[in-house]
Parts: sequence; C-alpha cells; structure tokens
Amino acid sequence: MWAYRPYAGRVALFRSHPTNPKQPVPLQDKVVLVPPTFGMPLACPECAMTGYLVHLDLVGRTMTQACRACGISWETDEEAILNL
Repeated sequence: MWAYRPYAGRVALFRSHPTNPKQPVPLQDKVVLVPPTFGMPLACPECAMTGYLVHLDLVGRTMTQACRACGISWETDEEAILNL
C-alpha cells in the first residue's frame, strides 16, 4: 500500500527557485522624492536627522515629533507642512 512519492523527504514549502547569479540586477535611473505630507515624519530642525512621530492630533491638525539623535521634540501644524 505504499505510494510512489518523487519528492519524498523534501519540504516543498520553503523551496527556493534557482536563480542565475551572473545576470545583473537592474537599478532605477531616477530617484523620486515624495513631498512631505501631514502625518509623515520630518527632519529634525536641530540636527537634520529624521524624526519620529510621537502624537498626531487630527482635530487640531498638529504633529508632535521627536529626534532620536539629539533628543529634542517639536510640534508642527499642517499649514507649516504645506508651506515647505
């Protein structure tokens, strides 16, 4: 009552497909910069490192952000982002 299994002993869930390492990977020709929008972390005004969002006030339309590099926090409103 044994059935023939050609892949016996192999796990097919994580089997990788063979690739040709000699073919170069195509790179993008252009870099597209996304304009800042409300809710997107901005650069720190002190050290220019990317900040992170601490609080997003949807009623007052303000963002509170902080910087991991220098430790300061700042608040930006939506009008200031639109004027960048």
